[in-house]
Amino acid sequence: MKMNPYSLLQIVSFIAVFLVVISQKHTSEHECTQKDLHKLEKALQNFSKCSVKEWNAGVANVTAKLQNVLKSLNQVHAKTCEKFEPLKCGIPIAPKNGGLICATSNGIRYCKPMCNEGYDFSFLRRSRLYEKCGPEEQYNWTTQYIGGNRLAECIESSIAVSGTISNYFPAGQDCHSIQYNYNSERQLFNTFLKEIQVPENAPADDLCLMCEN
Repeated sequence: MKMNPYSLLQIVSFIAVFLVVISQKHTSEHECTQKDLHKLEKALQNFSKCSVKEWNAGVANVTAKLQNVLKSLNQVHAKTCEKFEPLKCGIPIAPKNGGLICATSNGIRYCKPMCNEGYDFSFLRRSRLYEKCGPEEQYNWTTQYIGGNRLAECIESSIAVSGTISNYFPAGQDCHSIQYNYNSERQLFNTFLKEIQVPENAPADDLCLMCEN
């Protein structure tokens, strides 16, 4: 698809402006709807069919704005990972080359360490799918490491044997790619809720997938 630079920049500018709008809190003047999101998705599809051939001030300016907006949107996505019940529990550290799936149920925070493909845990986890923090733990994380909020480490390995199947992200995917795949993320959440024995349709709060920075 051929497109002149000015038309290309118009599309990119539209995307940037639209992302700014949907990243802001809803106001009475503008509340984003599924129709708005559909328009944005269509603009992104059009943009994916063309390419920028020249780096110039205009492209650099739009790129900077997009990066800032994406950072803002990522902060919205991570909100439940940073502010959750119980408030006394510290924020756990997502392992490098992996991540954490977390949820709160009945006043207890549960987090399951997961490793990306090509990595395995430094400790056996087959009988220890998740760690927890709550009143019984005096608001400290149960962990195989001494104190603190480090729950697991993922080390390079050609085989994955230390955990169960659900302790590893699916082949060809990693924590970050699943963060941007709503359906895949929900599937992981549903599996985790069964593992912490939350009955179907029972309340579970502050669901989040936390990846390494």
